[in-house]
Amino acid sequence: LDQALDDFRPVWRDVHDIFTDMLKVHFRTEGAYAGVKWVPLNPRYAAWKQRQVGNKPMLRFSDRLYHSLIQKRHEDHIARMERRWAEFGTRVPYARHHHFGARRGAPRFKKTLGPAAGLPKRIVIPEPTREEGERIADAVLANIIKRMRTTRRRP
Repeated sequence: LDQALDDFRPVWRDVHDIFTDMLKVHFRTEGAYAGVKWVPLNPRYAAWKQRQVGNKPMLRFSDRLYHSLIQKRHEDHIARMERRWAEFGTRVPYARHHHFGARRGAPRFKKTLGPAAGLPKRIVIPEPTREEGERIADAVLANIIKRMRTTRRRP
């Protein structure tokens, strides 16, 4: 059991898949999947965005943020997997402004909406749901059992 619990790197690959699957649904439902639908776009910004990129979903203007979260080889994707811990996320600098909200928007938004334009809080990376938690627990347990079966008992 000690050996099976010593290195979780094989499990983290499965957890990474669960994480990216969850984020695909989260973005497709514009936050509703995690329980809180994202605040609608400011009408002025929505009209400007429509003229710029058409009918793209929220937080998908350039798709940099979205792809950095769901594409494992994206230059801004974070996936660090060590023996006892893993970290997944994005390096996109404006992700935190969307996730936590911001009193003032980024420079391109100030130009469009005025200097006082802010960004409402829209959870970019949600807490896993109970279903994801169960999938993660199942992946951990399956890995432990597999490792215990393949590890030879020492006399």
